[in-house]
Amino acid sequence: MGTAENKAVQRRIIDEVINRKKLDLADELFSEDHELHPEAPGVGRGPEGMKRAFAGLHEEFPDVRVKIESIVAEGDMVAVRLTFSGTHAPTGERATWPEMVFARFSEGKAVESWEVTDTGRSWDSPPW
Repeated sequence: MGTAENKAVQRRIIDEVINRKKLDLADELFSEDHELHPEAPGVGRGPEGMKRAFAGLHEEFPDVRVKIESIVAEGDMVAVRLTFSGTHAPTGERATWPEMVFARFSEGKAVESWEVTDTGRSWDSPPW
């Protein structure tokens, strides 16, 4: 698979799995050994782990929307700059935050992902 195909898979993860809540598509977009960094407690590896991670996001922010700001690829790596926004279910407050994801692909599936969230937090920022 080339860089264009890897970028297309990353776009599907954002557009279909997260935004459209089609969690079952994780089975075709993440390898069985997929590893998320940093490791999140209770998430686990592979498509099932990513389904749990995204289900948790959807529970916390039921109306979450992720916008792709930019996406670049080189070799087996894809880097994407994102903006998340949604309503925090427990508080009813709107939240917007930037995130970067770096993903490594093999045979058309994400095999490893690194997430970097910039909450812009200060001492009085909300918990997200």
